[in-house]
Amino acid sequence: MGRPEACVLFAQTFVHPHLDEYVDEVIFAEPIVITACEFLEQQATSASSAVTLMGATSPPSFALEVFVQCEGETRFRRLCQPFLYSHSSSNVLEVEAVVTNHLVVRGSYRSLSLVVYGNTAEDLGQFNIEVDLDSSLTNTVFSAEGKLEDLPPALHPINLTIEELISSPKALSLEVVASDISVEIKQLLDLTFKILQLSNHGDAIDKAISSIVSAASSHAVNSRYFSAISQKQSSEGKSRKFEGQSHSDIIESRNELFDIYNGLQHKSGNLSSEILADSMFLESEAELATSKQLMDILSKHFHFDSTSGILGHPHLSKNKSVILWLSAALLLCSGRESCFHFVNSGGMEQLGYIFCHGMQNSHAVTLMLLGVVEQATRHSIGCEGFLGWWPREDESIPSGYSLGYNQLLKLLLQNQPHDIASLATHILHRLRLYEVASRYESAVLSVLGSLSTCERITSATLDKLTCAKLCLKTLVKMVNSRGPIEDPSPLACTSRSLLLGEIDGVLSYKSTSSLITSSNCWFSIWDIDSHLLFLLKDRGFFPLSAALLSSSILRSEMGHAMDIFVDIASYLETIILSLLFCRSGLIFLLLHPELSTTLILALRGSDGLKKEESVPIRFASALISKGLFVTQRKLL
Repeated sequence: MGRPEACVLFAQTFVHPHLDEYVDEVIFAEPIVITACEFLEQQATSASSAVTLMGATSPPSFALEVFVQCEGETRFRRLCQPFLYSHSSSNVLEVEAVVTNHLVVRGSYRSLSLVVYGNTAEDLGQFNIEVDLDSSLTNTVFSAEGKLEDLPPALHPINLTIEELISSPKALSLEVVASDISVEIKQLLDLTFKILQLSNHGDAIDKAISSIVSAASSHAVNSRYFSAISQKQSSEGKSRKFEGQSHSDIIESRNELFDIYNGLQHKSGNLSSEILADSMFLESEAELATSKQLMDILSKHFHFDSTSGILGHPHLSKNKSVILWLSAALLLCSGRESCFHFVNSGGMEQLGYIFCHGMQNSHAVTLMLLGVVEQATRHSIGCEGFLGWWPREDESIPSGYSLGYNQLLKLLLQNQPHDIASLATHILHRLRLYEVASRYESAVLSVLGSLSTCERITSATLDKLTCAKLCLKTLVKMVNSRGPIEDPSPLACTSRSLLLGEIDGVLSYKSTSSLITSSNCWFSIWDIDSHLLFLLKDRGFFPLSAALLSSSILRSEMGHAMDIFVDIASYLETIILSLLFCRSGLIFLLLHPELSTTLILALRGSDGLKKEESVPIRFASALISKGLFVTQRKLL
């Protein structure tokens, strides 16, 4: 009897929050034989009438790999060679029959609609069909004859591939934003809100405000100072010191608030078994309020609106309400999830009101407010909220101007102290980079979508391609704009001169010799802000760039389109080199080998070698024995 007809084994869409490198898996309850895989594009139906799934694959073009794991084997094998998914090409992947119960797909996408065709092992058993697992898998991956050990020395594989060369570092790391605020911060905020709910708290509320302001200030200062000194190549060993100091200060403030809370309970005579149970929450993480609940409590007790006459907490003065709200907001924005709830609950609107009406020329309040913005803009959601883009339905950039960005510019144009001016400049640089990266993302997605639909370059596609080139040109400048913002005041200039030992000024022999010596070192003294790199990653910069460079339509174009495409490749190469020549950029590429490998391979392009030009290993061995040279790439 023949092989049974293939049936639908799996049909589902994998959905993720943003464009990135993902690994999704399908685990079957029993061994199956995979004969084909189908990928459904946006709003497309399957080739099989039995599949009701509507396609939702996005973006329209990206690199994709498929692996399987077979019974008794510890490692995965490729089901097929890596390929570039595109709407313009066939989306049904025919493969050799493979017995497995575990399939894995890896690629740079937001969503992927996958349909798997094949048969169960039980169906094959009924038809007395035997599947030679090893030979079937080998034939799908290798087509060479003989063994590698039989090769002459000249053909032994001595050069490692890019994938083998790039591996994650074990001892090096970058400052990564926490997924959520720590347990200690949740406890500190929870205690603060509990104290505010009590009556007759007297001067205890001032002590509570002092404690939370101290914790927030320590967290902001240590975090900013660590970010600044981590840009210096020689300051690698200080990160733990500042991180530990911030953690210790938060624990100390939490304990102070706990003592204040218990003292107020003693005064009111409510220290009962219920209060003792409350004191145990410091040891029970499960009973803590979530970041969303904490943000809801903050929104309930604090509201700044001049039209309704509400200017903060009803039992606190405006100044105390502002400083307490800013302290809580700064701590909430230090985690990704809590920052999302802060933006989604209208926190940026409240921050905008304080920016316009609540600072009252106070140096401390201004620094605290900028600290909140700095913490929030470490996340994509914080940048979108401050720029006024949230919520955004698609990748298009909203029209109009940003109120938050303009407020920062107005603040910077005033006569501000150096600490405020430098922090505002740092935030503006980060926001501008995020805006340009978002515009680049929108332009590239538009180009890829147009190419997959029309399969040629139109005038609209050329305009978007030009927009992507201009965005990359701006990104090159912004990535290379790093280092401290020096104080231009005469006192600071004099201090720097004394520290440098310059007696005759910057043109002295000693100073000139030092500058010449430092210029001989190609490795940058100052690092790129690691948060900028993670913002680029969130916007899908690396996989989108790889998909754009891999487009066969763009590579085959001539004239003006080719000039733009070459400029894009040149700018991307400059960005990669800038990352390689500084510590944070190099570590970032090593921590994300899939992203860096995909982009580097896209820059290299195809080697131009056709399959029919390859030769079998035995024939290559005979050619070498005759004195001819055969490169490893020419092997079949």
